[in-house]
Amino acid sequence: MFGTIRAKLRFPFFSLSPERWRRYAPMLLTICVSLGLTIGLFVVMRQWERSEKQAEFDYASSHCVEAIRRATERIELTHEVMRQNYYGSPSVSRKEFSLCAEPFLARVPSLKVLQWAPRVARADRGNFEGRARREGWPKYRIIEPDSRGQLVPAEPRDEYFPIWYAATKSGFKARFGWDFTANPVLRKAIEECRDTGRFVVSKPIDLSKIGIHHPLVQTFLPVYREPQTVRTVEDRRTRLEGLLVGLCQIDDLVEYALRYASGPQGIDVGFLDESLPAGQRLLHHHASRTRQPGDAAQTNAAETEPTGIHYAGTLEFGGQRWSLVCTPAPNFFPAHASWRSWTILAIGLAVTWLSASYIFSATTRTQRIERLVDQRTAELRKKDDQLRQSQKLEAVGALAGGIAHEFNNLLQAIGGYTRYAMEELKPEGQPYKDLQSVLQAADRAAALTRQLLSFSRRQSVERKNLDANQMVADLTKMLRPLLGEHLHLKLLLGKGAGTVFADAGSFQQVLINLCLNARDAMPSGGDIVVKTERVNVTPAFAELYADVKPGRYMVLSVADTGHGMTPEIRQHIFEPFFTTKPVGQGTGLGLPTVYGIVQQHEGAIHVFSEPGRGTTFKIYLPAIEAPDEAPNRTTILSVAGGAETILLAEDDPIVREIAQRILVNGGYTVLTAADGEEALDVFRAHRHEISLVLLDAVMPKLTGAEVYRRLKNEYPETRVVFCSGYDPETAQSNFIVTERLRLVEKPYKPETLLRTVREVLDAEELCPAH
Repeated sequence: MFGTIRAKLRFPFFSLSPERWRRYAPMLLTICVSLGLTIGLFVVMRQWERSEKQAEFDYASSHCVEAIRRATERIELTHEVMRQNYYGSPSVSRKEFSLCAEPFLARVPSLKVLQWAPRVARADRGNFEGRARREGWPKYRIIEPDSRGQLVPAEPRDEYFPIWYAATKSGFKARFGWDFTANPVLRKAIEECRDTGRFVVSKPIDLSKIGIHHPLVQTFLPVYREPQTVRTVEDRRTRLEGLLVGLCQIDDLVEYALRYASGPQGIDVGFLDESLPAGQRLLHHHASRTRQPGDAAQTNAAETEPTGIHYAGTLEFGGQRWSLVCTPAPNFFPAHASWRSWTILAIGLAVTWLSASYIFSATTRTQRIERLVDQRTAELRKKDDQLRQSQKLEAVGALAGGIAHEFNNLLQAIGGYTRYAMEELKPEGQPYKDLQSVLQAADRAAALTRQLLSFSRRQSVERKNLDANQMVADLTKMLRPLLGEHLHLKLLLGKGAGTVFADAGSFQQVLINLCLNARDAMPSGGDIVVKTERVNVTPAFAELYADVKPGRYMVLSVADTGHGMTPEIRQHIFEPFFTTKPVGQGTGLGLPTVYGIVQQHEGAIHVFSEPGRGTTFKIYLPAIEAPDEAPNRTTILSVAGGAETILLAEDDPIVREIAQRILVNGGYTVLTAADGEEALDVFRAHRHEISLVLLDAVMPKLTGAEVYRRLKNEYPETRVVFCSGYDPETAQSNFIVTERLRLVEKPYKPETLLRTVREVLDAEELCPAH
């Protein structure tokens, strides 16, 4: 049988003798196995290469999608920074708005316009337009386009959002008075923004009637009065101050984002809105820069279901979901082609060794990709942890006021009842001395509460005369634990450094930001030197530094022994979003914030730094002559009571009882109320008897501010004194400072309350109501 097969096949190997056959058998077997493995691996490798191309393209496309997402986050962050500017300084002028907005427009190419649109109720429309005309806009009206595109006065609506301030780029012009609610698409976005309090992006809008043919969307971010107290939808609707409105150009957003995207080139990107009808979904198509002039960009392919290798992703931007479809350009894969399978086939007999080395290299490459994925995952987790920590800090800040109020009420009770207990004891006895220690502890607790509120409050910019040395000395006590034990903080306070006319919170923020920046520059430890001095800037010095005018200045210097900066980095440190820290460890807004505060206070900031020689920041603030302080009335007037009738409104029964006892012991007749409504009822029933009203700032039903305003409207001659456990300059009681009213801060001593009441009753004139 074997001979028959050999005769038919005529295969030469079958004519070999058994001896030679045994000799060649291992080689033949090796050849067969090697050829079989080569062919098998070649087929498998071809299939694997196709999947690798898909994975490689997905990885490259994810960089493009991530770049676009970061560009949208920058737009949202720009709005948030602008909103914080409004919260920090509610009376923003048109010039201040432009000065703040123009740097952001320069840094964010896709953002063409930044506008401020205040909320105007229907009843206030006439007053609002009249105010605009008085401020230099004689033809200002709230307008909207009619069906022919002509601008006409806006139709009556419950509320309007007209353009009031605007900063624009070249080619774009703001139409002052344009009401955004005239457009149904924008009205829907505004309502969502108002009711949710979030950053909202509208559907694409058509501005072809005014010569703009690019895909555009409007961005909205609400600004509220007293934002920390806004919790419900009704609060948002009633306390809405206005909207920060931006105009974003989609094609610029995509093009500028992808221009600096990392990863391989040769990727076409389609930006789509799936909610639009077919044929209108594609808002922009990015053609790869690696396309040759003869390559046709198939822009319509992104709207249809792509075939072959592609990548589809989604993008959340301002509450809208957008689709991103990435397809490879014709020259993408040739630039990244792999000839591994052909190499394996050509090598032949060495296929085993080459395949092993290839598998090893492929495994190494796969591990490298996995490491990159793990690294990115770790970064995202770190950002998530930072976000959660930020939310925790915001929650603590929101709770601080309420906790301090309740804590001060408890301290008031402790101090009041302790003093009454001491009245029944002999001063030389040990129980009396023990109660004195209790009073001292309560006073220290009250001081700590006031210090915490003073440091963490969010208040409007209120300038006043500040002793620079005292401010620096007080703040560095709180900075030492924050900087860490590996850093040495040194103070060099110049004698007579001077008084500055500044906002205390802003001054603190400048020093904190600079010290934290110095800390980050010295991870292994070092020295931070904070120095104050008074200098006279000469005309010669002013010629060298154009931002400083001749005159007397208080100079605040913060120097460190860190790694320093190169001239290239030093040129950009005050630019928003510029940072040299790793991704996720810095926002790039610390030093720009310092620069903005210094400019707001008519000052200047200079930086001196060299690599390896540390960094020094010098801040020049105009020095003023501190006026002579008026004599302290509390040291002139003795504690005296009276026989008048006082209405006491306090919701805490313990505090109410203590205050009543203090006033009764002072000879006064006291009428009490447990809430705002009861206080009004009692006052109306005894208005001819009551000489003064003592109000708690925070009460149920009606707050102290509401009771005060109603009393002033009905009985303008009423004398009022407020009691509050909140800091007098926080949102809960900021009106007390605004109205120039007398305030007794909890916990108070009996002599403090009696002295304040007596001073108000004996005053010749009442503080005018505002």
